[in-house]
Amino acid sequence: MKPIHLTNLGQKGSTLLEALVALLLTSIIALGGALSIGKILKTQRQSNIQQVAVDQLRVLLQSGSNLCGTTPQITVNNENLNVTVTCTQQNITVGQSSISIQKPVLSVTDDSLGGEVRVGESS
Repeated sequence: MKPIHLTNLGQKGSTLLEALVALLLTSIIALGGALSIGKILKTQRQSNIQQVAVDQLRVLLQSGSNLCGTTPQITVNNENLNVTVTCTQQNITVGQSSISIQKPVLSVTDDSLGGEVRVGESS
């Protein structure tokens, strides 16, 4: 009986090419996943920094001190940021009495915050 050589039964060497194409497609998918995870992490970091800034601005606003005419500072991400205070006068009438109060709006702007963060009711 004659031995059969299994190396020449319709194979033309395309297995290596198929493996390389599969590897290329897998690499593209993995790179896309890594890029999207990177963007998600950047957005999450910026959101956390914004929340720290909002918390500190709220503490300033709730402190009861007269903020109008001052330039307080907050510390966000080991960086001191100047707070812009905008005050408006509003008249409030209760019964027969009318008083005028100041409504402060606190804002801070920085690139790490993604722009401007405001606390307080702006009219």
